[in-house]
Amino acid sequence: MSIQAKFNSVLTASIKSREKLALAVSGGMDSMCMLLLCIDYCKISDNKLAVISIDHGIRGESSKSDLAFVEKFCKDSAIEFLPYAIDIPLLAKKQKLSIETSARNARKDIFNDLISRGVCDRILLAHHASDNVESILMHLFRGSGLNGIVGMGAIITDNYIVRPLIKVSRKEIEQYVYENKTPFVTDETNSDTKYTRNFIRQEIISKLKQAYPQLEKSILQLSNEVQKTLNAIKLDESKIIIGDNKVKIELSALKSEFPDRYILSALEKINKKINFSRVNIEDIIALKNKRNGASISLPNSLIATREYTHIVILKKQNCSGNNLSSPPNKNDGIVEIPFHRSVFVEGPHLIKLSEKTIKIEQISLLLPDIINKNASGNINYNRKLYFDFDKIPTTAIFRHRKNSDVFKPFGGKTKSLSDYLTDKKIPRLQRESLIYLCSDNQILAIIGIEISDHIKVCNNTKITYSISLNLQ
Repeated sequence: MSIQAKFNSVLTASIKSREKLALAVSGGMDSMCMLLLCIDYCKISDNKLAVISIDHGIRGESSKSDLAFVEKFCKDSAIEFLPYAIDIPLLAKKQKLSIETSARNARKDIFNDLISRGVCDRILLAHHASDNVESILMHLFRGSGLNGIVGMGAIITDNYIVRPLIKVSRKEIEQYVYENKTPFVTDETNSDTKYTRNFIRQEIISKLKQAYPQLEKSILQLSNEVQKTLNAIKLDESKIIIGDNKVKIELSALKSEFPDRYILSALEKINKKINFSRVNIEDIIALKNKRNGASISLPNSLIATREYTHIVILKKQNCSGNNLSSPPNKNDGIVEIPFHRSVFVEGPHLIKLSEKTIKIEQISLLLPDIINKNASGNINYNRKLYFDFDKIPTTAIFRHRKNSDVFKPFGGKTKSLSDYLTDKKIPRLQRESLIYLCSDNQILAIIGIEISDHIKVCNNTKITYSISLNLQ
């Protein structure tokens, strides 16, 4: 079967009629081959095409010249051209990522933007079978699990990324380009072995193929077998709970025969860009045997923590509202604010402490309604609490917690604040970001969670106020 026939067959099975295709074209041999194949394909289909070309700012004038080459080809061929320029070295430095990772993430952001704005329906990438072999070896050397051995073998990913050349070898592409006199430019960094992929291609694969001519074929066969195995593995998706920029995995899932599969599945649900090594996965799995509250730092500014019957993975900076958090830096900004009674008498008032804002206002509710609301046992971090204004002592302040704090919850008995939080199964990381209304070491209210019995509304209450987190 000719390369054009392979291309047409894969594309016909992967896209829909009248969809607009945007091809990522660098000007190199692989992407120019894909572009010419797609031009011929569109002559027999009702699909439209456009070309995306990105100057990554890595090679100075060379990368600008490559983009100009692609632009001229598109102009001469009457193809819509979508150019982008990004300073990847600067971006990588800011993000503390490798050039390769930063460039890959930036490209993905561009693709997502084009799809979300309806500029195109599919993004076509020129990855081919030999690229896949390189990816598999990179994953393997880094300590990958089964997912890594599969590589990027899927023709369609993320529902819109299509790799129509993934079953085509580099040799087939070279032959097509030679026979059709396909114009292309050469990226000089392709020979720079400081980049991992280039090193794998030139220093490892080329030498292994001298002893094992069928190396690529054998690796791809293994990839296919592993994919079949993974397809046969059924995960209990109910053990994975997705929240706002976080994911929770039941400990029982990490005690199964495929704990890494649960972790990878969970991560895919919250961030497609996450790329963990085997060591990272094993560190997460090890948390199942750690004490409650134990946590580890992960790539991509993530943190994983043991929380009772779950492992939670989340962004380190998520430290307010319903999101779990890393502890705030108590040396940054104001950490104590007095409860000025005279201010609150005047009406609704907002108080900012750390990154949260508290809203206090006078209300008029019947006592039975207030009792019912204050007696709610649900922990949702955003409850509106009601209190007797006259019961607030002059020494009251807003602050974060201290080890010596004690708390008498509404309708309950006095206990240490730590014991109360443990009884309510409030995660250790969350405890540090909560705001407390206190008088000395007596907790009067845990904002968003619980009111103290000492300031509850009763039959003798004259002025009732509510206190809550202001989420607007």
